[in-house]
Amino acid sequence: MRKIAKQRAWMTTAETAFILGLEERKDESVIASLAFSSSDMSPHGWTEVGEALIDVELYPRHKLVARQIESLRKKQAAAVALATEIEGSIQKLLAIGYCQEGG
Repeated sequence: MRKIAKQRAWMTTAETAFILGLEERKDESVIASLAFSSSDMSPHGWTEVGEALIDVELYPRHKLVARQIESLRKKQAAAVALATEIEGSIQKLLAIGYCQEGG
């Protein structure tokens, strides 16, 4: 399924030198450095540098679901890793507490 819409093109204000040289840069490097949003991003430190016509070919439903599951599995793995790290810290603190009480 294809979707087409106009969006505002933005760059972070931290990239001032890059912004000033946009016209001389290759299309790929310019596009890769932009963010696209219809929202006003200027209060968040972004500079509007143009307007884009975004043409997106969306994946079929089965692929969208598979991609979402993949993202959720990665998020789950990160959460498990964090929980394991926290549990390790708890166990170290408990061991220190027991050592001090027993000593």
